[in-house]
Amino acid sequence: MEYNWTEIFKNKSTRELYNIYLGKSALGSEQGEYARIELENRKFDFENLDKQRRKWELENLIEEEKSYNSIFFRSYRSWEHLIMGIIGLVFTSISLILLLRHYLTGKQTGDLAGTFFALIFGLAFTIIGFVNYRKKRAREIFRKNRLRELIDKL
Repeated sequence: MEYNWTEIFKNKSTRELYNIYLGKSALGSEQGEYARIELENRKFDFENLDKQRRKWELENLIEEEKSYNSIFFRSYRSWEHLIMGIIGLVFTSISLILLLRHYLTGKQTGDLAGTFFALIFGLAFTIIGFVNYRKKRAREIFRKNRLRELIDKL
């Protein structure tokens, strides 16, 4: 089956073409040559790749920011993980108070197994929430600073 690679590559992004040209795809060297020709037709600057890479990184960071607002594949913001950690702390605190009250006073205040389950649930929620908060917050700060830096350079 014969493909019209020039027509196919006209619909590809510059980044996709560059990756094909570099051989970072399943396509062969013949298609890499077609990719090079299409890049030259688009006036791609093979000598000044740093500027192009900064542009691609900027596009990636912007897409990452847009993913926070996507309806179907939503990425959670750092403050949402903070809320998760705080909810976990509340569950943990209530469970600990009930367990301490049971063991110190001997009063049965409810189901002991349920209280232990709530304690484990609260601890897991707290740990996951705060660890993810730190990761997301660091990434958000990095992205914000890197966006500023890239915009200034471009």
